[in-house]
Amino acid sequence: MQRKTGEPARTVRRAPLLVFFMLAFSLCLAPSAAYAGPALEIEQGYVQPDGATFQAGQRGDEFFHYVRTTEGLLVQKSPADQTWYYVTSEGFGLALGPRADEAAPANALAPSVLANDTGKMAYSALGGGAYVPRDRGVGEAVTLSDIEAAQAASGAGARNARSVAQTETSLPLITIVIGFAGDEGTNLGPDDIVTGPDGSTWKASEQRYRDDYDWNRLLYSGENSITNYYATMSNDKFSWTPATEETSAYGEGGNTNAYDAPGDGVIHVTLDRNHGNWKGAEFMSPEAKDQHDAYVDALNEASQYIDFANYDANGNGVLEPTEVCLLFIVAGYESSGGEIDPSTWACRWQLSSMDKDSFAPATIVNPITHSEIVVDDYITMGEILTNDVVTAQPMPTSTVAHELGHYLGLPDLYDVNYTSYDPDATVDQFPWLAYDVGEISLMAGGSWGNYIADSGETVFVPVSFDPFCLEQLGYIEPVEVAADGTYDVSTLWSDEGYRCLRVPTSTEGEYYLVENRQYESFDRGLTSSYRAERHKDKPQYYNETGGVVIWHIDQGIVDARGTTADDPLLGNTVNTVDHRPGVMPVYPENTEYRDGQALYTRPFFNANACETFGMEGNVVPLLQYDGCNTPAERVDSGIVLSVGDAVADVMSVTVDLPEPDQPGGGYEESSHVGEIAGSRVEVSGSFPAGAELSLALSALTDEQKAEMAKASDQLGALIVSADASVVDAATGENAAHEGKLSVSFSVDKRYEGESVWMVHRKADGSLETAKVAVENGLASMTVDELSPFAVFEQKEAGPADEDGNKPGGSPSDGNGAPSSGEPDGEEPSGDTQVEPLPGKALASTGDSAAAPAALALAIAAAVAAMIAQIKLRRRHDSQTQ
Repeated sequence: MQRKTGEPARTVRRAPLLVFFMLAFSLCLAPSAAYAGPALEIEQGYVQPDGATFQAGQRGDEFFHYVRTTEGLLVQKSPADQTWYYVTSEGFGLALGPRADEAAPANALAPSVLANDTGKMAYSALGGGAYVPRDRGVGEAVTLSDIEAAQAASGAGARNARSVAQTETSLPLITIVIGFAGDEGTNLGPDDIVTGPDGSTWKASEQRYRDDYDWNRLLYSGENSITNYYATMSNDKFSWTPATEETSAYGEGGNTNAYDAPGDGVIHVTLDRNHGNWKGAEFMSPEAKDQHDAYVDALNEASQYIDFANYDANGNGVLEPTEVCLLFIVAGYESSGGEIDPSTWACRWQLSSMDKDSFAPATIVNPITHSEIVVDDYITMGEILTNDVVTAQPMPTSTVAHELGHYLGLPDLYDVNYTSYDPDATVDQFPWLAYDVGEISLMAGGSWGNYIADSGETVFVPVSFDPFCLEQLGYIEPVEVAADGTYDVSTLWSDEGYRCLRVPTSTEGEYYLVENRQYESFDRGLTSSYRAERHKDKPQYYNETGGVVIWHIDQGIVDARGTTADDPLLGNTVNTVDHRPGVMPVYPENTEYRDGQALYTRPFFNANACETFGMEGNVVPLLQYDGCNTPAERVDSGIVLSVGDAVADVMSVTVDLPEPDQPGGGYEESSHVGEIAGSRVEVSGSFPAGAELSLALSALTDEQKAEMAKASDQLGALIVSADASVVDAATGENAAHEGKLSVSFSVDKRYEGESVWMVHRKADGSLETAKVAVENGLASMTVDELSPFAVFEQKEAGPADEDGNKPGGSPSDGNGAPSSGEPDGEEPSGDTQVEPLPGKALASTGDSAAAPAALALAIAAAVAAMIAQIKLRRRHDSQTQ
């Protein structure tokens, strides 16, 4: 539809990037931590204020989210008139262009402009927000042993009221459903219109909690309840249960929910205020402060029905994750499911991160017992899920299950930067772009798992945790594969119970977890993604049955980018595509589909899948990452893993481990020593494990020495030289190696502390030089390969000229010192300076007061360059079509 004639002109809204960077810089030291649920990734209809419509979809999560059209172009809602517009480039910033229901302009932008925080701030500002990067870390996972230890330490006389569950261990989940009556004294009727702080409007009835939703059944007692889900995932070791002490009930204190009863774990409260329509409130924003105040008001209201202090198991006056969890269900709609007002985005957060004026948790005083308790951590979601595709229904418990995973310390396993949804992103830019966990884990897209019931209704369910998360929480102990053999892997619903394997590689911290997943119980939710009827004739998408799922784990990435990352800005980035993944299924690769890239839509391995993708003998290729930066650098792990023919809840897997002294047995650090012309030579690096290796040294010819002496006019007399290689005794060939090698020559003690030159003739004939200081009698350099080496004295300097330059030397700094350590004033090899990429940190120099402004200008220029590159790419594409 087109815009109605006579519509008033709008005010152009622009977002200069420099302003928003300065805002973020001034706030960057503020505390923050939040975990979120991903958006429901479906295309749906968006309605303009005048009734015009367009198709688009949400991407992102509570940290940052955006809307893009079906053509992949960014749109944003103007806070001035609540109308959606294309996001366009204008100067060094972003601007609102034509309406989103009209034809896209030539300068409309794709999500690639959001690649860094500066772009996110500019996009947010167009919508009236103020995006500020958050710390994504939340600390260690709360394991079964942590909970058991906390409960044991409380003792029999501790003040607690834990609910009894049919599991070995449980924690209470206190649910508070919040409704809004309107500002005190307004006496709103159901059809009265409420205007939100952002100018959006809704009926008063839409901000009141539903009277007909049975949250006790949905959360605690139903088939797809949180209680049943966690009991199943933990093999009956743990679950969440209702707080039976609460006294909230239908008809009491204005409670209108017909299902609310004392002891059901659900408390309904109504606040004398309007819904704040917080959606995904941005960190340190007025919306976050308003949401904080509403939740504190709700806690105070709920205190008349429950004494929170009774759940302080260790008596320290603070509610902690090892004791209890608070869930706020907010009347209105769930933001992650669609664009509708008023709404709230599901997340796990802390009250202390929401109020920019205090950054303190809330202290709640019970009006009856007068006990005091400090409350901080919570999870939240909107009450209703609906859009033009999904009929209005209670928000699925799969979202609660996902947020409780965060509450227990689990990371998100999807790409939290959503780079794969950027139509301008390429594999050349992001080599790991094709790797995505998809819906196979609750901590990724599985929080939106669903299937079509016999009635035709879409049923949302939480799909299973992946084995990495199950082990993190202490719910499983994988079977260690230490010898060749055939092993069984079984599902959670098999008679044998859940059984998975851990298969080690020769790289420390790198291993495989092998499990069995079938379309049963909660994992029926996988069918909408992996067995969709529309894909039945497309083998790159369609999985008729489940099968063996093989997970590659890189513990180094998990440690550096997980929930306990030392760098808070790297927290919860386990699987972003700007680095190798930390937790990722193995997929078919090098097939005829998707240009040979990983088929992340085919995670199940069985006889049919192996035949489809040409895996002879049902052998699944397992590659070893060993710290690589691109998929192409992976090597054969030497592990031969084949899956059995039968597809069932118990499947067989045969594993043949590599011999330590065979190729594929891995690499280990080793040093090899030899002597030539009175000089001790040592080569250190990563060589094949278990191989019998030795250092072979031979003298250089006079021609080789003369050639290497010409590498620089800074070279003096030759000290020592040799052609070096590490040889495998079994083959007589040069041994393979991984990574860099360190080569050291011993020299006479008179050179101690002096500078000498080392020259290395590479296989391509080029000469590599390094000026090094002799330490402990050794001259050392780091190289990529072994071949001829020579060590020369530093050429003696002659008299300086008028400018302080010396014959054969480089220009000086005016004090007779060379301006660089390399001949002709070049930068030292190995330290080549390059332009920083957009979004990367820039080192500040000069006056510290001017550094933030300089940094902001640099980032603004980087974003402008990005926009220019996008325009050039589009122009090139249009010319070549």
